[in-house]
Amino acid sequence: MFGGLLAEHPLTLQNIGGIKIDIFARSTFGTAAMAVLFSVAASLILTLLSLAEEMTEAWGWNFYFFRLPYINSGPAVQQAGTIFGIMLSILFTGIGIASVYQRYGRLGMLVFFTGSLLVSSIGSVILTATGMWSELFGWLIAHSAASVATWLVLLAVLCALLSHCMLRRANA
Repeated sequence: MFGGLLAEHPLTLQNIGGIKIDIFARSTFGTAAMAVLFSVAASLILTLLSLAEEMTEAWGWNFYFFRLPYINSGPAVQQAGTIFGIMLSILFTGIGIASVYQRYGRLGMLVFFTGSLLVSSIGSVILTATGMWSELFGWLIAHSAASVATWLVLLAVLCALLSHCMLRRANA
């Protein structure tokens, strides 16, 4: 809803050093800025709600909605950073998939999702045949959610760069 309002009424900073800057214009920068702002807002809100849930002892009824054992381990700053990394990677992965459609159309989406399905299927078959599923999950358990979220931020940066390159060459 907030994004729709900004698309209808963009925030503009007028005459900063004689240059008009449209922060949320229809550009790659504006979309990336919205994704980062949304990730920051969501991480702050979810962290505050998890802290409230902890202080009220699960709302007094043992209802756990926001305090997830793996994600919400550590201090509040680490929790917010973990949620930020997860949200940012989800948003930029979605932007990357939308960029594939914008650049290559329906055929590009068909090739992308067919390739993704093949890669994940072949990977599953290899992990099953070699019996390495336990090692994969052991690796995930050995690392904290914050360290996994750090890798997800790198994935988000990669998706942002790839989507920027695809959108520069896309037809209007």
